Amino acid sequence: MNTNLVNNKSTKTLLTGIFCILLTACGPEDSGGVNSIATTDADGSTSVGDTALDGLSETKVNGLDATEASHLTFMREEEKLARDVYLTLADLYPGQRVFSQIATRAEQTHTDTMRDKLDQFNLHDPNPNTNELPSSIGVFTGDEWGWYFTEKFALLTAKGEVSELDALYVGAFIEELDMNDIVVCPQVMIDRGFSSPC
Repeated sequence: MNTNLVNNKSTKTLLTGIFCILLTACGPEDSGGVNSIATTDADGSTSVGDTALDGLSETKVNGLDATEASHLTFMREEEKLARDVYLTLADLYPGQRVFSQIATRAEQTHTDTMRDKLDQFNLHDPNPNTNELPSSIGVFTGDEWGWYFTEKFALLTAKGEVSELDALYVGAFIEELDMNDIVVCPQVMIDRGFSSPC
């Protein structure tokens, strides 16, 4: 028996299982992650959670400092990136249903949640035409971070085109990237002079 074939099948099964777990853990009913960055109090005022308050400067616009505002904009585009990559992978590998399920159930919800957060803080939405499918897939129009996500989309989809196994690895990478970038300031932001943590 070909050992590489067994390992590839085992790896595909493992990664598919992980995606299924992530899909159920990140659905619309999820109250953690990006949904808990900020809340609106009973009196209508907006407050940012304690973890997001670390390292704030004194200058605030719409209740956020420049780093927080940029981070929210960044995460709006990153959630769209995740959705767009999964939709692309779903087209490439229609037999691997986990890609379309994550794209339409979890990542679309995350993308919409970040849109709502930008609206809550009166911040410009870098991708207002996100839901115009399929024409918006892979299109990132943000002045600040659009270039970065255009490059990421091209890189990740090219990697996913290599094989179904590579596509599953791309999905795992996206999940790790999202979790990291929600919690800490993304490296590209630090490289461009933003303070860390976001």
